[in-house]
Amino acid sequence: MNYDNDNPITPKPAHAIRLSAQDFALWGSEYLAYVKPVELRDDKGHVTGHMAYGIHAADGRPVGMAETRDLAIAAVIREGLEPASVH
Repeated sequence: MNYDNDNPITPKPAHAIRLSAQDFALWGSEYLAYVKPVELRDDKGHVTGHMAYGIHAADGRPVGMAETRDLAIAAVIREGLEPASVH
């Protein structure tokens, strides 16, 4: 293993993979789904005071919603994805 000349303690991999910023952002996206708390809104866009948990694809696209965090995580796992929390 090679070592970074600027920091001899941190090992430098022999075969580093170079990713573009876009590729890095999408890396693993087919395996992840994000779960985050969301405020529910009525048809006019007003906050109702109720909370739910949104399920989002790695690119941020909303793909589902659940009443509780546990249900949201269970739905993500059921679909074969790895859940990740967003705060």
